[in-house]
This record gives sequence, structure tokens and C-alpha cells, in this order.
Amino acid sequence: MTGRCRLGVFTAGLLSAALLGNATLEAQQTASSRFRVLIPDFQPMNDEDDDFGKDLADELRDLIDELNTHSAVSEDDIEDALDRFDLDMEDLNCLLARQLAQQSNYEVVMCAGYSGSEEAWQIQNIQFVDSGTGESFVVDPVMSAKDQEEEAAAEIVQAFSLFVEQTRVAVFCGDYAQSQQWENALENCDRAIELNPASESSRYTRANVLRQTDRFSDALDEVKRLLEGNPFHENALLLGGFLAVNLDDEELAREYYRNYLQLNPANAAVRMNVAYDLAQEGDPLGAMGIIGEGIAADPENIDFHEQFGNFAFAGAEQVRREAEVGGDNGLTPEVRELYQNAVEAYEKVFEAKGEETV
Repeated sequence: MTGRCRLGVFTAGLLSAALLGNATLEAQQTASSRFRVLIPDFQPMNDEDDDFGKDLADELRDLIDELNTHSAVSEDDIEDALDRFDLDMEDLNCLLARQLAQQSNYEVVMCAGYSGSEEAWQIQNIQFVDSGTGESFVVDPVMSAKDQEEEAAAEIVQAFSLFVEQTRVAVFCGDYAQSQQWENALENCDRAIELNPASESSRYTRANVLRQTDRFSDALDEVKRLLEGNPFHENALLLGGFLAVNLDDEELAREYYRNYLQLNPANAAVRMNVAYDLAQEGDPLGAMGIIGEGIAADPENIDFHEQFGNFAFAGAEQVRREAEVGGDNGLTPEVRELYQNAVEAYEKVFEAKGEETV
């Protein structure tokens, strides 16, 4: 396909802004030499003794405090932060810990649960969460037992070092992409994804880099992997729509754009912008469908009718040219219907706006 490798104004603006997503993380790094890590007391998953979770959290705070890059939020500071919201430490599950970290500007959350008995504790659901991106770095379960909290903490901190490296290369992934050093960006994005396959920001940046280097098929594969994990990733849906159009998969493009619009169905401006971009990328019939859905939801929106008429006319011209290649005059029943759709839409606009439309 020729002449389509161009983003519409709306899509280009959103994708360009999204490509800068890692800049926040870089700014946090330069603002402070040590990230603050919120480590709540680990919670029993059933009715186990809670002393093990408290002792393990204490050990972890001590070990994290020895790092050059991170420092643990002290237990007293955690209690003070909890008091502001009338909460106690035992209330602090992982979800609440993440919310507390955002409210208190703590950059990282470390949380887990445990089950078993003092002869064999299994520490489960271990994860480190970047408060800025919301991304989690999941760690395999760790075994422990009575009086072995220090050894378990050391094993968890060893895994934490991989999280630190993953965060670092994810920043490089974004930085190199922003400076258009594409191969360096890919190298660091690949490493970030290797360390954390669930990293949405690195996968999205990688897909964008592949798009920028005209590797559309590879970029679309990356978008599909991202959407498998998060079907509601707005920018991935937009990028996927653009890539699918350029790969002549108009049905997939329409699916992505429709899914994107379902996240904000009442926003008429967004719907019209997405439809306009789809038409600009060479699919006026797909744009008609998107605006048609808008008309069904809001039949009094005259801007919808005007845009629908424009796309119907453009679609008729496109289908007619394709039919003319076959040797006839191109005025197929489909073309006539599209012209009729355009006329009916323009009549509604004229009825509403009168001489203003002339």
C-alpha cells in the first residue's frame, strides 16, 4: 500500500505524547539519588501468626536501607502516613499500600503475603511496584522458616536488584527512543522486557520504535502481545489501528479503533478525530462505520451527519475507482448507495444549518 504511512493529526499527537512516557521516571531519578521504598508488614494469607510477616518486613527495611539507590520508609513514617487516613498497619494490603505510596510520594512499593507454618513458610505474591508507572515486577515464591527471616529477606533483595536493573534499562529504552537512536532503544527495550515481560511501557515503546523504523508487521505483533495482557491500553489500540491499516488489515484496524472508542464512547470530539484519521489513512468506509455508531447514540449531532456525508462521498469515490479498474463505469449498487447516504446526510445538515452550509 502506498501513500498511507502517515499518522493523522489526532493519532500522531497521542502517540508522540505516549512515546515520552518514561520521561517521568527519568525526572524522578534526577530529583533524588535514592528512591523511597514502602514495605508494609507482610500479611498472612490465612490465619497464620503475623509475627513472621512483621519480622520479615523489618529485615527487608534494614537491607534496603543499605542500598545506594533506594532507602526504606521507616516503620514510624509508615505509621504517620497511615494515621492521616485513619488506618492501621494490619489494614495495609498491597492495593492500599500502592494507594498510600502515591499519596505520600513513595516511589516504590514492596509487598507480599505468606502461608504455612514456622517449620515451612511460603512467601507468595511478592512484587515490587513502580508508583510512577503502576507496573509490577513479580518475584517467584520464597521459602523460609522460623528464625530464617534474614535469609529470606536477602533472597528477596537479590530479586529486587533485578527490578532496579529493569527500571534502569526501561529508562534507557525510553530515552533512546526520544532521541531517535532506534537500535539502542530496541536493545534496552528488549532487555527491559526480558527482565519483566509484563512491562507495558517498554513493550509499547518497543512497538513505537519498530513503527518508526518501518517494521510495521513486527510492531503490530508487539502491540498484540501488549493487548493480550491489557486489552484496555488506549495508546496501544490507537497504534494497532494505524499499523493494521498500513498492513491492509482494515477489519483489525476498525476493531482496534472501535475498542478505543468504547473506553470513552460519549466523547464526540474523540470519535470524530479517530474517524478522520482512519479516513486519512485510506479507509473512509471504516470512518463511516465509526461515525454511524456515533449517530446511533446521538442522532441530533449535526457534526456527525456532516462528517458521515463526507466519508460516504469519499467512500463512493474510492469504491467507484476500484470498480472502474474492472472495465465498467464504476456505478455499482454499492457506489449508488454510498452516494445516496452522502446526499441524505447533507440534507440533514442543510435542514439544521440552512444557508450556513452554502
